[in-house]
Amino acid sequence: MAIDLILRHSTFSGANTAYQVERNHEDAKVMNNQKYAVASTITSLIIIAIVVLMHLSSATSLFIVSTKLEGLICIILVGLHSATVAVVSDPYNGLAVDETGAVMNGNLYYFR
Repeated sequence: MAIDLILRHSTFSGANTAYQVERNHEDAKVMNNQKYAVASTITSLIIIAIVVLMHLSSATSLFIVSTKLEGLICIILVGLHSATVAVVSDPYNGLAVDETGAVMNGNLYYFR
């Protein structure tokens, strides 16, 4: 069920990150961080979609259900999401918080 939760989170945060990215920003570091946030959420979404599809087929579920591969994929996804949280939480990047540190779109990036 952790995969399902991460799938929903990736879908919503990826869509919002793509919307928030400013293409005309002057600072190259900010642009790179924004591009990373988009790439990370899209990568997570693709990985999760593949895993979900593998769970649906009895032939491919043998390779993923209750295996070390499934655990490794979960660890990789947690790492991607943790790094994305660090990027979107930085007010300088202008994604989840504004310049003053006030949360703009926090519910799309963080879940409880």
